[in-house]
Amino acid sequence: MDKRHGNRLHRRLQRWARWCISLTVIVSPWLIGGAPRWTHISLGVFVSAGVVIWLLSHIADPYSELRGSKMIAGLVLVFGYLLLQQLQLPQALVGLVSPRAAQMTSDSARVLSELHIPPGDAPHRTSPTSALSASPGATRYALILLMTYAGVFIVISDTVRRTSHLRQIATAVSISAFGLAIVSIAQALSGTREIYGLYEPRHAGATLFGPFTNRNHYATQVNLALGITLGLSMMVRARDVKVPIRSLRERVVRLFGSQEGGHRSILAFCSLMLAVSVMMSLSRGGILCMCIAGAIVIGVSSRLGLQGLSRPRVIFGLLAGVATFVVWLGWEPLMARVGTLGNVILDPFSDSRYHATRDTLKLFGAYPLFGCGFGCFQYAFPPFQGSDIQFGRFLHAHNDWVQVLAEGGIIGFGLVVSLVWLWGATICRGFWSTTDAGRRFLVGGLFGIAATAAHSFLDYSLHKPANGLLLAMVCGLMTAAVHFRPRATPAGHEEDNPS
Repeated sequence: MDKRHGNRLHRRLQRWARWCISLTVIVSPWLIGGAPRWTHISLGVFVSAGVVIWLLSHIADPYSELRGSKMIAGLVLVFGYLLLQQLQLPQALVGLVSPRAAQMTSDSARVLSELHIPPGDAPHRTSPTSALSASPGATRYALILLMTYAGVFIVISDTVRRTSHLRQIATAVSISAFGLAIVSIAQALSGTREIYGLYEPRHAGATLFGPFTNRNHYATQVNLALGITLGLSMMVRARDVKVPIRSLRERVVRLFGSQEGGHRSILAFCSLMLAVSVMMSLSRGGILCMCIAGAIVIGVSSRLGLQGLSRPRVIFGLLAGVATFVVWLGWEPLMARVGTLGNVILDPFSDSRYHATRDTLKLFGAYPLFGCGFGCFQYAFPPFQGSDIQFGRFLHAHNDWVQVLAEGGIIGFGLVVSLVWLWGATICRGFWSTTDAGRRFLVGGLFGIAATAAHSFLDYSLHKPANGLLLAMVCGLMTAAVHFRPRATPAGHEEDNPS
């Protein structure tokens, strides 16, 4: 195979991998948020197919550059840690590094013995080994999910080589998110408790919104998509911002009579409806984190001198638009829901999330070094669940940061935080060397990252596969954006030179 043919095949395979992954992520929220087990398998199969195609692209052109090698190495370390939690180790060693895990294995063997379970059905009764994880099977499943998310991140960050690639994927995500918002608002106004009017989930109740069984999870999905839409809108503005506007007539013509103006208007309306749908979901955490992320992005835009979101009239227009739609669709439920935040502010220690976080820290204290095992919270938490939240079984801590600490211990939490820091350092280091369009998308993408990071202190939204997949895509797109390099064109405009 000659080099020219290899390069052509490499680009074609990269395009197939990029869209296989992208379409999988875009479809995932429509599949009940990716929550049912069959959707886990289906999404995992398509992501795996995308990863295989991506690997074939590098085999076709072995001299092609592989981006994010440091991030890949960090992900491999996290994978290795989850594998370590599953391994059957000598019980004496486990007792030394995680006494609680060894004690739990001993207690379970004793209970099985007292119940007269036959030896063939109780392999751990006479086994001299034990695992660091409270449930190796659950940790194995968590590893599979993490590898799926990592596959999305690696393929997107490596195959998005041009601004046009980024714009195409961002456009597809924005269109899908807009449709999701419209369907979700219509479903809420209809009063049905069935998803799409067809499927009634077992555990949803009043928290159902759109295709998600939990409104908080819907808010996280839309906040992430809103960040992509804002980034795309700012990229569109970058193409004509250098032309001065001298009169109101020119401004109107620019807004409605040009292709870029039409695109900006459509994206502004799309962003508006996404924000309205978060309001209509009645997710207090989602609304609060959307406002926090908006303030951060406006502040960063103003600091960097980027025209658009930092302008007072743009901010006022967005707020007025959201308020108009909310009032039109029905403001009473929103005001009643937001009003309950006053009770939390006046007495924060009475909130169930505070008690769950407090008890999760007790769980961490029992497994301080290696944690109870990723994915094992629901099995390890009951002995530590206080009497003031004994209204059901807690499957999650309602605080993803603290849950990572409890499940991974100091070592696992340190690996995760180091990985986040490495990604953030990559973005900051490449911010000023990328194109103007790339910088604008990074600022827009910051909205979704900030909203998700803040919301993770209040809920467990990232345990929904659709949200984990979209977060991985946003991080991958932002990583790809910092690798764009400006080059001058004959017309005097700036384009990206793929690196």
